[in-house]
Amino acid sequence: MVCQNSDIIIYGGSKYNADVGPYGPQAFPNLVVLNTNSWTWSIPDIPPTNTPQPLSFHSAALYKNYMIVAFGLVASSSGYYNKNLYVLDTQKYVWIAINNTATTTKGSSSQKTQTNKAQGTSNSSPNNGLFIGVGVVSCIVIIGMASFGIFLFFKGRNRSYKK
Repeated sequence: MVCQNSDIIIYGGSKYNADVGPYGPQAFPNLVVLNTNSWTWSIPDIPPTNTPQPLSFHSAALYKNYMIVAFGLVASSSGYYNKNLYVLDTQKYVWIAINNTATTTKGSSSQKTQTNKAQGTSNSSPNNGLFIGVGVVSCIVIIGMASFGIFLFFKGRNRSYKK
């Protein structure tokens, strides 16, 4: 879920199933938008090209006009971890083709593994600013949540001392 202007964009999720735990059937539709000015829901007509797998327990961040979706589990697959990164252009509502390449380092040698090469246009390579933006936004969100939690903790402790 990300917020952009007056819209809240929600992607993915799954229903809890008591028989199989949190790996229930995927939420449908995969992407919805809530306009907070009119409080109306909409389902954008998104072309199927480069559409990600249905995900749950994933992260989403907004960088400029791009929603970046990463991590999580593939919905309805009981434990299959998503290793890819997906980018949605929130102005045009199209999924952008990117090259999901992971680089790992063992000792002094560098090993590059191809996890999923998305098919697409010549604009398929992400720029470094996008990854830096995702990292910065993630850090800000984590710090903000931790600060708010600490604030609530100490606010609750102050009330108990005043009684």
